Amino acid sequence: VRPAVRSGPAAPQTWPGAFGVYKFSKAAMLLNLGTFIGLALINMLASSTQNIPKAGEIVSLVATTFATAAFTVALLASIRGKKVSLNDSFSKTPKFFFNLFLLNILVGLALVLSLILFIIPFFFLAPRLALATYFLIDKDMNAIDAFKASLDATKGNSGKVWGIIGVFVLMALPVITIVGIPVSIYLIFMYSASTVVLYEFILKTSPAPAAVAPAAPALPVV
Repeated sequence: VRPAVRSGPAAPQTWPGAFGVYKFSKAAMLLNLGTFIGLALINMLASSTQNIPKAGEIVSLVATTFATAAFTVALLASIRGKKVSLNDSFSKTPKFFFNLFLLNILVGLALVLSLILFIIPFFFLAPRLALATYFLIDKDMNAIDAFKASLDATKGNSGKVWGIIGVFVLMALPVITIVGIPVSIYLIFMYSASTVVLYEFILKTSPAPAAVAPAAPALPVV
């Protein structure tokens, strides 16, 4: 079942291309800039905890899962023109933790298996799962339903995902020079909402499922 169409002031009416997405992503990031900077710093801190002896990897996994959920909550709010605080982002994440944790495992296993199958299937599957986290949090889905929803929504849209990935790669190129490092950081940060722009665009442009007419009552047997 396709999710209901949602409108958002920061999402395009027609797909502008991977480079054209930048202005929509930047507008969403600037709307809650302080929240996103705080979330980015928290995510960096969470990732660094994996160096703690013994329990480091577990602590890092738990912390980054919460940070990912909070970042996604903030992205969804921003693309719809809503202000959200750091506290608001995290206050909504606990109920998503278990399903998001399972989704990460499910997506990871699927991608690893696709790599084992002679690599080629990986390039078909990877972009199809790019929106799973958004479906899980936005629609409060379980891991399996979010997995399936992303596969359904990205059908025919894989090229858009690869285009976004390609722009990310181009934005990372300036890091080869010391002067270019801050440029890359700025561009990548402002492009961080690109996939949620695609998610909202697909929701807005996908046709609503056709209504199923009720079955006619059976005629009595004479």
